[in-house]
Order: sequence, then C-alpha cells, then structure tokens
Amino acid sequence: MFILLSSGFNLGEISYKFHFIREIYFLTLYNSATIFLTEARMKKLLIMLLFITFGSSAIAAGDVAQGKIKSYTCTGCHGIKLYMNVYPTYHVPRLGGQNEAYIAIALKAYRSGERSHTTMRAQAGSLSDQDIADISAYFASLK
Repeated sequence: MFILLSSGFNLGEISYKFHFIREIYFLTLYNSATIFLTEARMKKLLIMLLFITFGSSAIAAGDVAQGKIKSYTCTGCHGIKLYMNVYPTYHVPRLGGQNEAYIAIALKAYRSGERSHTTMRAQAGSLSDQDIADISAYFASLK
C-alpha cells in the first residue's frame, strides 16, 4: 500500500476503478444471461414452430365425412353463433375453420384431464385417437 501511495496513486481512484471494473463485470454477466435466455426462448419458439409446421403430419389423418358424423354432439354447443353457456356463463367458441392440430391437442388434453372443463372431459373421455383426428379434420374443413 505504501508503494501505491508513494507513486502518486490515490486510494479514491483505486476504489473508483475497482468499482467501475466490478460494474462492468456484473453488466457483462447480466448481458450474457439475457442473451442466453433470449437464445433459449428463440430455440423453444423455433422448436414449437417446427412442431406446428411438420408435427401436424404426425397426427393421424382424419376423415372429414366420419368427423361430421362423430361431431354431431359437438355442434350442439360449438356450432351455434354467439352461444353463451348458462352456468358458468362464458362464450362457447366456434370450432369451424379452427386449426386441425389445435383441436386435436385440445381434445386430447380434455381426455387426459389436463384441461378441466367437466363437460368437455366427459365428451372427450370416450374418443379414440382416430375419432379425435376425424373430428378435428371436419371442423378444420369448415371455413
């Protein structure tokens, strides 16, 4: 310490320089973490987009004619424009023209219990994978 003081360095300057270097180090760590998280998000987004684009071919091919027959009970709620459920009160979405993969994923989630709407769980509970593919194909064909 004596050598530093005798050679013209001020302790305040050393403290400031150390503080400045420490701030740069932490900013560098912060920026690196931000870039890493952003890249991870981008990777997840890219994987999701690839799954949506190419993953729909992994879903069993649905038969629109069979889907029309199998979706008869679905149209009781989902085929009526501006239909509102009585209790609990909410808007029932129309499925006509909806993405086929989305409908299939939603029905499978109701069937497995991941989605918690009791009526939909009861409706989807008895559907096979082929039934779900047919119903999804039918609703997706409606424009």
